[in-house]
Amino acid sequence: MQSLEMSRWLKSLILRKRGGSTGANLYGVLALAKKMMECDQGGSVLICDSGERQLNIL
Repeated sequence: MQSLEMSRWLKSLILRKRGGSTGANLYGVLALAKKMMECDQGGSVLICDSGERQLNIL
């Protein structure tokens, strides 16, 4: 469920649909980014899923 919620949230930010796998990845990445910030570490994130297969559920 969190993956679809994250996909919808991301769509509201970038105005492009992304799939559930991107939502799951984003959820994990944000948790990791929080830990990295707590340790004063940097990093980057790529989102590679177009979400075209999930157009009917988003």
